[in-house]
Amino acid sequence: MNPNKPLRVAVKTTPTIFDVEQPGGFGDDLGSDLFGSFYDQLVGPKTFFDVKNYSRYDWHNLNNILSDKWWFSEDKLSCYFQIRKNVFSKDGNELTAESVLWGWERAFGLRDVGKWVARLGSVQEFENIEIVDKYLIKFNLTHPNPALPRLMCQNAPSVYDIEALKGKLNDDDPWGTSIIGAESFGFGPYVLNGVSEDSVSIKAHENYWKHDVNIKNIEMTRIDNHDDAIDALINGKFDIMPGVLDSDLKKISTNNNLTVNMNAMHAGMFLHLDPEFAPLDDIKVRQALAHAIPVNEIINEIYNNQVERWHSFVKLESPGYDHSTWPYEYNIDKAIKLLSESSAPDGFESDFYVFPGDGFVESAGIIVDALSKIGIKLNILASDDVTDRNRQMRENGHVAPIMMRGSTDGRGMRVAEPMYAFYHDFGPGRMRLFPFRYNNEEFFTELKKLPAVGHGKNWENHVKKLQIIHNNDAVMIPICNQIYKIAHVIDLEGCRHLPDNRLPFGDMHWR
Repeated sequence: MNPNKPLRVAVKTTPTIFDVEQPGGFGDDLGSDLFGSFYDQLVGPKTFFDVKNYSRYDWHNLNNILSDKWWFSEDKLSCYFQIRKNVFSKDGNELTAESVLWGWERAFGLRDVGKWVARLGSVQEFENIEIVDKYLIKFNLTHPNPALPRLMCQNAPSVYDIEALKGKLNDDDPWGTSIIGAESFGFGPYVLNGVSEDSVSIKAHENYWKHDVNIKNIEMTRIDNHDDAIDALINGKFDIMPGVLDSDLKKISTNNNLTVNMNAMHAGMFLHLDPEFAPLDDIKVRQALAHAIPVNEIINEIYNNQVERWHSFVKLESPGYDHSTWPYEYNIDKAIKLLSESSAPDGFESDFYVFPGDGFVESAGIIVDALSKIGIKLNILASDDVTDRNRQMRENGHVAPIMMRGSTDGRGMRVAEPMYAFYHDFGPGRMRLFPFRYNNEEFFTELKKLPAVGHGKNWENHVKKLQIIHNNDAVMIPICNQIYKIAHVIDLEGCRHLPDNRLPFGDMHWR
């Protein structure tokens, strides 16, 4: 097939900001994904296909991308990255340690996502980073924390062509937010080509270091209605569409020119409880809920056993994940006994907000039915529009004291790392994307110790301890991971999901 044939992609959004250090870029699904096509990172998790032919990640082993190699010092208080040589930007500038350094300086200067990630990795200040030589950079850590390389797999802090930016920065915009938000200055396989109200186009970086980019032009068009997008895909107006649902599969199968790629995500579905709402402030009530939810029934009936059981907020793929730490298996008798001993012995009624997601409302129906058997009445609140949920959160605070959370777009957290997971949602200084409260001083104390316990078995044992403490609180009830589906024409190969760039266009090619 002609490699010059453009790849036509159906998308849900058309972003106007392409900078993940700005909320408008980080929070937009496509904007963040495109950033991943523009900006290669130093390292990334290895990808593989499992026995079901599902695309997965190996977070225990990282690929070198813009780094040639990396290592910790003997005392684990420094982490070195050898920068790959002969890597050039679209403007012909070579990647050096200075390019990496400025990305981290920018992250600390903007004080947004990148700075938060840096401190999770025990890079406390920008001054803790130093250039050893043109192609070697050193990160001095405040603790012997093994998380830094994994945290680097996301797109913030990122790696920019500082030589191309130098003449464009000024006192009013020293970090180039207006420039980087509107153009691309990375070392990735694509560059931004054009943006309109309902479309984004990108083109191949002709001097990409890794290989010749096969698909030269990619055209993304926003289709607001999901069913309309499916119809357009089936009718041949698009070549690929991420985010198809189980309910779409029968319709897609009517077109023999289409196939569906399955991706096992480190996003997942779970119940999030706010322990400062009565009677959820009573741990016995939360434990009763945990024992009363028929997780295996959900996995079997709603997901046809295609998903995997979750046992912890630490992701399945994450180093340190331990399935033995979840203490509440389905046991209706235990649930009834715990509730009878609680502050709500006769049950209670609560609103139950359900995120939009594949099978979420159907799973919520099973949960509502199960809890009704022990006297708990949940009223489902749901919306097909995740932006409406975000707006409600910002404007009104709590939508409901019980939520069924998960990823609406397959992404989930951008890295599978316990420090990231726990601090993101439950630690002190957490992101607070949701107005749910959580206060457990023992958990906070042990979480603060994690960066200092060292590498290897000591670290694994401490992560297990954190999972035990957090799971015992039953403020989140893990259910299962999610399968993210990408429909595409059979002539397109190389489709799979990556953590920060769901569609790695640079690896795709026409058959």
